[in-house]
Amino acid sequence: MGNIVLKGLSKKFGNVIAVNNVNTEIKDGEIVSFLGPSGCGKTTTLRIIAGLERPTDGKVYIDDKLVSSKECFIPPEKRNLGMVFQNYAIWPHMTVFHNVAYPLKLKKVSKREIKDKVIRILEMVGMKGFEERYPEQLSGGQQQRVALARAMIMNPIAMLFDEPLSNLDAKLRERMRFEIMDLHKKTGITVIYVTHDQAEAMVLSDQIVVMNQGSIQQIGTAIQIYCEPVNKFVADFIGIANFIECKLVELGKDNHSGKVQILGESGKNPIECLIPLSQKVTLDQEGTIFIRPEDITLLPIDKGEHVVQIERKAFLGSIIDYRIKVGKKEWRIETNPGVNLDVGEKVSLHVKKAVFLTK
Repeated sequence: MGNIVLKGLSKKFGNVIAVNNVNTEIKDGEIVSFLGPSGCGKTTTLRIIAGLERPTDGKVYIDDKLVSSKECFIPPEKRNLGMVFQNYAIWPHMTVFHNVAYPLKLKKVSKREIKDKVIRILEMVGMKGFEERYPEQLSGGQQQRVALARAMIMNPIAMLFDEPLSNLDAKLRERMRFEIMDLHKKTGITVIYVTHDQAEAMVLSDQIVVMNQGSIQQIGTAIQIYCEPVNKFVADFIGIANFIECKLVELGKDNHSGKVQILGESGKNPIECLIPLSQKVTLDQEGTIFIRPEDITLLPIDKGEHVVQIERKAFLGSIIDYRIKVGKKEWRIETNPGVNLDVGEKVSLHVKKAVFLTK
């Protein structure tokens, strides 16, 4: 079992609150990402789970066993967790074989068993045949695989990743994401993955924990967080979004939908919107709608709700990125390359999906 529970977890460094009352559960076999900007508390939370930091308040349970609290502290080496760091942390004077074998040697495992386990784990991470090489003879991705093999050699309850791919180039980072996913499928091990890269979190995770200023903002699947964020921070941090000040002019019977009027644009057609279930709203309430660039369709002038002018455009291969102005606000719209409009051209737009967020 690899379930990990955080209850009321807090950490202060002097007057700075790094982690503020974090409550969540990572279930056995899940990949859960802690996602947020630098300084949001995600790495400190991971270090508390690992036993590298003691919490100021709250509790950490691993397999229903209390490992961290004000009164209790189980040291890192007795938590049976594997950890992979951003800078690999492999020893430059040791070969690949000896780097991976090192934890087993500390446990005084027999040479025969060490050899069998090291060869097996290196094969699992795609590093068989590299046993005698030194770290300086390896690429960044290969060094990260060695660090991964070393962390897994002791059959840990769970694996903790602290931004492990941030030092790799974009293509290698993408490939390593899928290799981590494949490894997870083979082992079924619980994974906690800290990252500031939204694409990594969305590709890898069963659940994403979005953090800001030490607190959890939202927990959910990639689809839930992208399509129905609970506040402006989450909407802005995950993907690209247009934010428009508006007023709720019509409310659906289920309180989960309605229509809004853009402030200062009272003569224009209202925009249909979704309302997150977590938000309590009333008619005529002012707030913000957010609209993803791909949720706006550009149409001939007489076919949509709002007539606008193309201000700027950028061809990005699979999409064209347009900038338009609605009133004084610039909107961003993404279309497929088949919709090729000129700067200065007037079109109308149709909003396929918008989400209303209270102030």
